Amino acid sequence: MKSVDGGDVYNLGYRYKNIKFMQYFSNYSNFNVYQSDIDYKLNYKFDEIKVSINMAMKYIHLIDKNNDNFSKNAQKEYLTTGAYIHLFHPKFFIGMGAMFGKRAFAVMKNGFGIQHHAMEFDKTYQIGIGKKWDNIEAKLIYVHQEATELPIMNKNVEIDNIILKLKYQF
Repeated sequence: MKSVDGGDVYNLGYRYKNIKFMQYFSNYSNFNVYQSDIDYKLNYKFDEIKVSINMAMKYIHLIDKNNDNFSKNAQKEYLTTGAYIHLFHPKFFIGMGAMFGKRAFAVMKNGFGIQHHAMEFDKTYQIGIGKKWDNIEAKLIYVHQEATELPIMNKNVEIDNIILKLKYQF
């Protein structure tokens, strides 16, 4: 991972009502990545249940990708789409989502996640449940991803994560 160690990621964004645009620039030692995201979010309310539907698209462009063995097998451009749905009750919530289309070196989760490994992700599926108690929130999330390791072109890599998040708000 030497090629992306010490890399910097910058972003600029704009939100208007239900639509959000984000532009990311990832500066690594031997190559750079430009990423443009667009998200559209719909919100509905049925009595105590709130429903949030999010549709997303990511365009990723690699610059000087052939300068490094870490990135040379990556495509120059990627386009990936995703959809997520969340249902909220005052004390419980559930969410699920999927992303389709290949991506590499992507900025995820509004900049709080970076796919900095030399992997070309193709499919991502996730589901999560959670519960709230006053100032405490607990989430259990399962994520399945399919990928190709780029430097050695190792296909059919499957990644499964189970995440337990605890959050205290004060």
